Amino acid sequence: MVEKQVIKLGLGTLGVVVALLLAIAMLSAPKTSALSCSNCVNSGDIVNGAVTAADIATNAVTSAELADNSVGDGAVVDNSLSASSLAADSVGASEIATDAVNTAEIAPDAVSSSEIATDAVGSAEIVASAVGTSEINDGTIAAADIASGAVTAPKLQSAAADLGAANVTVNFGNTNGSFNTNITTDGTITATGGFVGNADTATALAANPADCAANTFATTIAASGALTCAAVGNAATTAASANTASAIVARDGSGNFSAGTITASLTGNSAGTHTGAVVGTNVSVSGIETLGKQSFSIADNGGGTAATGTLTPTSSYVEVTCSDSDGCTVTLGEGSATTGDTLSIVEAAGVSTFADTSGLSETTGSVVLGQWDSLGYRYATDRWVETATSNN
Repeated sequence: MVEKQVIKLGLGTLGVVVALLLAIAMLSAPKTSALSCSNCVNSGDIVNGAVTAADIATNAVTSAELADNSVGDGAVVDNSLSASSLAADSVGASEIATDAVNTAEIAPDAVSSSEIATDAVGSAEIVASAVGTSEINDGTIAAADIASGAVTAPKLQSAAADLGAANVTVNFGNTNGSFNTNITTDGTITATGGFVGNADTATALAANPADCAANTFATTIAASGALTCAAVGNAATTAASANTASAIVARDGSGNFSAGTITASLTGNSAGTHTGAVVGTNVSVSGIETLGKQSFSIADNGGGTAATGTLTPTSSYVEVTCSDSDGCTVTLGEGSATTGDTLSIVEAAGVSTFADTSGLSETTGSVVLGQWDSLGYRYATDRWVETATSNN
């Protein structure tokens, strides 16, 4: 048999029990999916870092929600900002790093003169040949913009070609005065005004066009335009190839001319009949003789035998010196010898033997020359032929 026990609770205890039951009921009740209140959550109700990009709707954050200078470089994705994302005049010079903007960032014709500060663009900012005539406004280049000596003749085009159907007047001025130059479309140039120096002389010369007489030339031109003339030396109205006294010589169609006595140092060859003395150290009479002296020496061979040598004449007179105590044997060469050439050989020192050499020389056996002995030859067809021997 089970006994029933009745527990009697006071009023205070009963209130505690009821409160506990209500708390349990609230904790075990299902969670609601949304708050039924409006604007009831503020920053104090949100844990730091609890809001992510997924919690923010597209276009939900505008400039009004951003504090000044609250968005830095790290908060902007590369290439995520376009021109439409920037308010007008919102990007100034202070927002642009030095050298951050180059030609790739600037659209064609996007920068006008109003965007460029006075004197902001210098030569260092302009690429070579980047500025042409189409980039320069007419009449905007002043003298102060042109460096001294920058404009030279090659930089100037034909003025008449650039005029079209119009003429042009150019004004010049300096400390000596000024003058005007008018260039017409046909290329005529007319200058007026005050001229000094050479211009004055040119003006005076134009007003005094007197020329020098025939066979004379101007040596000086005075400021008045007057000429000082002088005669051309040995001038004559005509020149001829004939032997005419006190006249300029003209060659004929073959390049020749006639003359009487000529006194000169002759270089080269001459033809014809020669009278008077012919003076020189190397005069050649073709087929006969070449004047002047040729020296021919043979050294001691030191072998106890006669030294040898070949004499090729370049002159009609040859002096031979044999320095070998055992004597020298000489053979003649032909060289440029022609039929009729003469050859005289004199032994200046030593003893030399000239042997008869087949096909080169014809002598009466071997001819021995002591000092000042001589031997003569004449060239006939293809060899030297002995003409005389002198034992002195």
